[in-house]
Order: sequence, then C-alpha cells, then structure tokens
Amino acid sequence: MRLAQDHVGCRQGRDHPQCPGRQQPRSCPRPTGNEPRRPQHAAHPVRQARLGGRLVAGLGGSSRIVSMSAAPSSFCFGPHPTDPLDHRNDRLLNMKNSRGLALSDAVDLPGNAYDRSMANSLRNYYESKAAKLAQSDVYGRFIQSERSLRQFGSSMNRALDAQPIPAPISKLYTGLPPSRLNNANMGEQIRNLYDAIRNRDLFDMRVASLCYDGWDSHAGEIAMIEPRYEDLFGTGKALDTLWQSVEAASRQNMVLVLGGEFGRQLRANGAGGTDHGRGSHMIVIGENVRGGFYGNPFPTSELAKLGKQSPDIDGLTAIERVYASISEWVAPGAGSVVFPGVAGMPQEPGNALNLFRA
Repeated sequence: MRLAQDHVGCRQGRDHPQCPGRQQPRSCPRPTGNEPRRPQHAAHPVRQARLGGRLVAGLGGSSRIVSMSAAPSSFCFGPHPTDPLDHRNDRLLNMKNSRGLALSDAVDLPGNAYDRSMANSLRNYYESKAAKLAQSDVYGRFIQSERSLRQFGSSMNRALDAQPIPAPISKLYTGLPPSRLNNANMGEQIRNLYDAIRNRDLFDMRVASLCYDGWDSHAGEIAMIEPRYEDLFGTGKALDTLWQSVEAASRQNMVLVLGGEFGRQLRANGAGGTDHGRGSHMIVIGENVRGGFYGNPFPTSELAKLGKQSPDIDGLTAIERVYASISEWVAPGAGSVVFPGVAGMPQEPGNALNLFRA
C-alpha cells in the first residue's frame, strides 16, 4: 500500500539528523495528512485533532482513547468544539503505568511516615475544598478531577489486585534476554494495554495508542531497525505475547495498526541509511483482517527516480482512505464522519482497500 503523506514530526526539515522517527502500534495510526504537496520544510500544525481523538469523538457516548506511553502523542488529540486549529483532550486517558494509576493514599505507603502524612493531608485538603467550590468554577473542576481520578484509580487497583500480570508479558520488561525486549518500555506499554483490555468496562476504551521510538534510520539502517522489528514481530515478543495473552473474544474485536510519522526515500543515502520521504506504508493486523498486500510496491515508473538526489516514493492512496476503512470497521458509518470528503481523496487504481472480512 503506497500512502500519500507529507513529512511531519521534524521542524528542522526533512534531512535533519535528529528527527525522532517513530513506529506506532495502535488501533489506528497517526494521521499524516493529504494536503497538496508542500515546500520541502513544511510541517503540519501540531495542535490540531488527529485520527485517534477524532474517532472516539465521532463514536460519542463515553468512548475514550487511552495512551499507553509516557506522554500522549498528537494522535490522541480530539477535536476542539469551536477552533479547528486546536484540540481537546477530554476523552483522553494517559496511562504510563497501569499498576500505579491511583493517587497515593496513606494506607498505600508503608514504611515512610512523611509520605503517609503528606498523602493524608492532601486527601483531607481536597475533600474539604470540594464542599466549598462550585463545579463550574475552574478550581471546582480541578477538585472534581482529583476526586474522579482517585475513585477511578481505586477501582482499577481493586480490579488489578485479582489479576496478576501474565509471566510472558512481565518478562518483556523485567526478564533477561531473549525474553526481555531491546526496548523494555515497549514491554511496559504491552502490560498497560493488556490491563486496559482486561478492564475495558472501567475504561470504555475504543482506541489505544502505543509509541516505539527510534526508526529515523539516516545511517546504519539494517543494524538499527532489525532489533526493533524483532521486538514488535518476533515470536514471544511484544505483539505475539499480547495476542497470546488476551482472551479470544478480545482478539475478535481488536485490530492493530502500525504506522510512522513519515516514510523513507527510494535509495540509500551513502551512509547505509535512508532519508525522510513522503510515501509510506502501514501494517494492519487482526483476526478479521483480509490478509495480503494492497497496492503495487514496486512500480516501474520509479526506476527513473533512482538516479535523482532525493528520490521520493510516490504516494498514490490518500492515507485518510486507509484510516476511514479502519474507522468503518470500528463503527459502521464512522469513516465519513471522522474524515469528511474521504470519498473524493486519491486512491491507487486497483487498490480496493477491502481490509476486513465481511
């Protein structure tokens, strides 16, 4: 599948060596736009709503997007009610550590009298203020958020107390090689996702976001990316372990999508790597996915570009087309809601994008 997308993620231009390329497993990948070709150094507005946030907003109700990484990516941003250039995060939950989500209570802090006293004082302070502040007041909303987070965290802790982490998942970040991932943080994110799936009644999670950094392979590409591929796709590694650990019903209702912030160019750059490019690809995994390769990966029209200084891959299918197809699987009718006008966006001839089984 040859996706049309602009370069995003690096404010210093497409050849800047420190741009932190990411591979991002999630229920839907990070949107990267389908605007007309831009000048070489153009970047997308960083505050706009993106695919994940737009999808859960379109689903409505109590739907949430849950970020499993240390900080949410812009993929999670939801639409602002009045400003199309801004975003809202009221449906976003960031869960860096599912096993440490609750606010501290005095009873949770054995062996440290200072911490117990501080936790007890803070809780009493917020409880006393809650009765005096209207919920519409900005401070009242803060107090209400503290109360909601404390209640939610306590419910999560009670549920997890009866749910030990499966040993294969724990070994992804606490074990020794070969069980431990090269990037142990990815193992922690898999744990977070596993916990969120097991406790979906608490989360109302419809979309999840995980981030695996370090794919910007300007030099030594093979040595750089092969350990990352092994982390994600190897037997007994991140995605395989997650898939084997969740129940069958969850697998039937889950799709994993991997995509990056930008693509690579057609040829090596002389340092054993490739520089930033416009065309890219995505990987879609799931028991309901119609397997195969979508689009022509090696069109003869690109042979003439190999002699150019910076040969881009030609993106032939708007990336929104793929996102819309995935959104339709999540909720029939959601594709055109999340991506208005998607029917008029480019699509490679012969690439029907029938990604899912009926």
